[in-house]
Amino acid sequence: MKTAQSYAELAQALFEESADALILFDPESEQVLDVNPFAQRLTGYSRRELRSVLVTDLFRSDRPQGLHQLRRAYQKTGMFHAQDGFWIRHRILNWVPVNISVTRLHLDSQVLGLVTARDVSEMHEVRRQLEQREAELRQLFTSISDFLWSAEVSADGVWKLRYISPVVEKLTGRPPEFFLKSQEAWLSILHPEDQPRMLARLSQVRNGEIAHAEDEYRIRLPDGNIRWLRDSVSLDRQKDGRLLIHGVVSDVTERRQLLEQLRYSEAKYRALIENLEQCVFLKDRELRFAAVNPKFCEAVGKSDQEILGKTDYDFYPRHLAEKYRADDMVVLTTGRTLELEEENVSEGRTRLVRVVKRPMRDEQGNIVGVLGIFWDISHQRALEEQLRHAQKMEAVGQLAGGVAHDFNNLLTAILGNVSLVLARIPADDPNRELLQITEKAALRAAELTRQLLSFSRRTRLRPQPTELNPIVEETLSLLRRTIDKRIAIESDLDPQAGRIYADAGQMQQVLMNLCLNARDAMPEGGKLLVRTRRVVLSAEDARRHVAARPGVFIRLDVIDTGHGIPPEIRSRIFEPFFTTKGQGRGTGLGLAMVYGIIQEHHGWIEVESEVGKGSTFSIFLPVHDLENQETKSAG
Repeated sequence: MKTAQSYAELAQALFEESADALILFDPESEQVLDVNPFAQRLTGYSRRELRSVLVTDLFRSDRPQGLHQLRRAYQKTGMFHAQDGFWIRHRILNWVPVNISVTRLHLDSQVLGLVTARDVSEMHEVRRQLEQREAELRQLFTSISDFLWSAEVSADGVWKLRYISPVVEKLTGRPPEFFLKSQEAWLSILHPEDQPRMLARLSQVRNGEIAHAEDEYRIRLPDGNIRWLRDSVSLDRQKDGRLLIHGVVSDVTERRQLLEQLRYSEAKYRALIENLEQCVFLKDRELRFAAVNPKFCEAVGKSDQEILGKTDYDFYPRHLAEKYRADDMVVLTTGRTLELEEENVSEGRTRLVRVVKRPMRDEQGNIVGVLGIFWDISHQRALEEQLRHAQKMEAVGQLAGGVAHDFNNLLTAILGNVSLVLARIPADDPNRELLQITEKAALRAAELTRQLLSFSRRTRLRPQPTELNPIVEETLSLLRRTIDKRIAIESDLDPQAGRIYADAGQMQQVLMNLCLNARDAMPEGGKLLVRTRRVVLSAEDARRHVAARPGVFIRLDVIDTGHGIPPEIRSRIFEPFFTTKGQGRGTGLGLAMVYGIIQEHHGWIEVESEVGKGSTFSIFLPVHDLENQETKSAG
């Protein structure tokens, strides 16, 4: 008895505390007998009010035969359950969506009906919003130019297309139903060359190797034309273990065509720019390098990857970088084109360059950067300087030759008369010593005159086919006996050097003068190297000196390790009477005579020198083709 009472109390407590609306009613009359507190809250009616209505008055259904099924459950079958489609009356809100269950209860001899109603208002609102969102998305998918697709991958790796948006027909010429049939439908329109790549990529996504992939591929349209598509594919692992693949497909045919045209245009102009002998660069508005050609990289001594994104400050001394930047700002702010000659330093070497800078504009005409081109004119300026120097030397030579010729005539008369007087006066005549001093001075003047005539090329040459190596050996043998022993004299003679057509005596004089000049440059000792080589000069090689020309030559190098020649006087060393030696230690005609003799032999001389390291004098003389000369003579 006590147990039955306990169960009754428990049942009453469950009835009262339930979070669902519980409604007890008479199945025959449908009269509501009792309700729990939640039923009162769910409907907005009191218990007394609810007991005065029929249970069927509290519900309505969107489902066909919904209320009929409800009656049938509590009158006959004893059980009914519905997840949706039923509503319960509310005093203010009119109707509230509910999930409903009906149970037929047998209590002793009494039969009761119990309706359990659960409030699903929030769920219903969420579902409504989802349906609205789905409709909006469906409308969006229909209106955009891209199409979307979704597929599910089974446990055995087979994937099945679940959804594809209607726009697919616009892009592929096939309706969605065509692709929903099977995977092979999609494969059938892929370009044969793209099939292996796309299958491999899809397999990677399907197997979980990559979570996202983007690819472009070709498809064949029904009319036989080709269209380019871009497919962005993502992997989506569901909480329930399902594997979904989603894709967004765009038509990129026009972009691919434009890209191909752009690539062709870029390739054409890049080939033109990259093969220019000039250095080309492009800077953005922040004056960072945006593009450079190979010649620019070569000039800077860096790769394009090391240059792009950097500024002039990363490659040049600060004073030059600031000047370049100032010029660039003029172009950016005024739109003017600048043409300049300025210094350029790379890898420690200073060069003179000609620069043209012009504004780079976009399609709207806005200045977006600076386009520049420059080229090395150091060689051009050096040749111009050599030409001016040669012209000056020619003028000096003509002047010196005229003076020396007239002076030589005067010296001849002076020496002749002095000789006659010396022959007639006695040995003990007090004037004899004065006459001998006069004669010695006149002889020295005559030697200077001879050197001037050699420089001005007014002396008579006696050229003949001559081996240069024996002249070098003989001269060095003489020098070894007379020169300071602290100077090591070495030779490196090419046995295949060949012959020159020259006056052997004057060639020896040239070599002697150069060696003595080298000796004077090494007062503390050093090394003197004389070298001969047979060389072939191309037209490109001949550009380095104004007197040079293509052909086969013997190069005679005189190399010392002396103090070197300062750059500021290097252009004057061949001028007559120019000397850096102290008074009484030189006439300044030694190198001038060398210059004149070499010109007379149709050659030229080049000088390289670095202060503190030494100098190299290189003489180029044309090789004499003896057999050819003899053939010409015989003809």
